[in-house]
Amino acid sequence: DSDTLQFVRGAYEGLLEYVPGSTTVRPALATSYSVSPDGLTYTFQIRQGVVFHDGAKLDASAVVTSLQRIQEINQGPASLLPQIKSITASGPSTVVITLASPYAFLPGVMPWLPIVSPDAIAAHKTSSDPHAGNWFANHAAGTGPYTLESFTPTSKISMGQNKHYWQTWKAGTPTGGDMTLNANVATQLELLQSG
Repeated sequence: DSDTLQFVRGAYEGLLEYVPGSTTVRPALATSYSVSPDGLTYTFQIRQGVVFHDGAKLDASAVVTSLQRIQEINQGPASLLPQIKSITASGPSTVVITLASPYAFLPGVMPWLPIVSPDAIAAHKTSSDPHAGNWFANHAAGTGPYTLESFTPTSKISMGQNKHYWQTWKAGTPTGGDMTLNANVATQLELLQSG
């Protein structure tokens, strides 16, 4: 839903992102990408010096783990990966995605595939929850500009500044915020009117 998406876009990033106000994609966690002439192989160069909220380092292995996790969970953004044959690391900073058939929309879906910390997955997975889904239901470990400070289901999400964010933090950018959730429209209006 839109509330969740607002949070996800602040805490997580994809290999590519949309240019604001445009349908054009540009590098984000990847510094560049190339496509083979037959349209079956996409090669992404992974940005160096990026760390996840939990201190894990971004590298090709982290990206592969994250994208394979999305495929294995097979919910939500997994529907954006229908043509994937394999996702592999070709060295510490190169990810190769091989398709079963050409899929021209792949660059356009990459911004919607959040890259999560492999350390968080490893630390919080169990035999009954190999993807650490229970932990990620109320925690976050991405590379985005905001960290999850607290989460009260159906009530409030509080976010703070990621002080180790890889992009320049521009003056005037909010360093945190809360999303207050309330299903009652009358209460929503009262909260808005009271500031």
